[in-house]
Amino acid sequence: MIITCEKCSTKFALSDEEVAKINSSGRILKCGNCYHMWLAIKSPSDGLLENVSHEPTDQNLIEEIKDNQTALTLLNVAPSSPIADYFTIAALPTFLKISFYSLIFLALFALMIVKKETLLDNMLLRPFMHLVGLTKTEGLQFEKVTISKDSLAFGKALIISGYVVNKSENDLIIPDIRIQFLDEQGEVMKAVTHNLPVQILASGEQTKIANKIGDYPRGAHTIILDIGNYLEFVLL
Repeated sequence: MIITCEKCSTKFALSDEEVAKINSSGRILKCGNCYHMWLAIKSPSDGLLENVSHEPTDQNLIEEIKDNQTALTLLNVAPSSPIADYFTIAALPTFLKISFYSLIFLALFALMIVKKETLLDNMLLRPFMHLVGLTKTEGLQFEKVTISKDSLAFGKALIISGYVVNKSENDLIIPDIRIQFLDEQGEVMKAVTHNLPVQILASGEQTKIANKIGDYPRGAHTIILDIGNYLEFVLL
């Protein structure tokens, strides 16, 4: 049975043996977390516990039931960690729970990215890694990259072309390409990610890329091209 402290809302697990000790006369329960005490009795109809005292209890409560020796026995309930921790989280406001689980979710993805190469070497985990968009990128390089304008007219689109070459000894899936525009201080002004068509490059093979970007910062000082996975670009 799960018992909730009236004062600090900590959840405790009572064994059947401990519940059986609480008779119709009631018993003082003592919180093992904040040491608050309250009187609980069993409901005659369903046998469930009912809290009689809903205010912080003190010596006055004990005086009221002094004549009942059974009720005077203090039941110091020690928290059951897994259950108490779960219900403590469950009692948080919704936005805090969403934030808590979101952080865990992001931390797991960050760990997957950091350990990407190791996880992708595992045949059982590889399909899942590919499903979430994580593939091997070590060995993929840009070659013969050129940057030009669609025309000499002001404000025309920027064309970035070149080749992606597989320099590794294994067949690799081409992931995403990120183009970053930096100012003179090296701060990112704009980042554009392009999803290339799904293609497997054999060792030594190359494929042509051509990206046309119309909306780019005209005052960019440096342009950087990266090969990687979308999740890596977002989280790292």
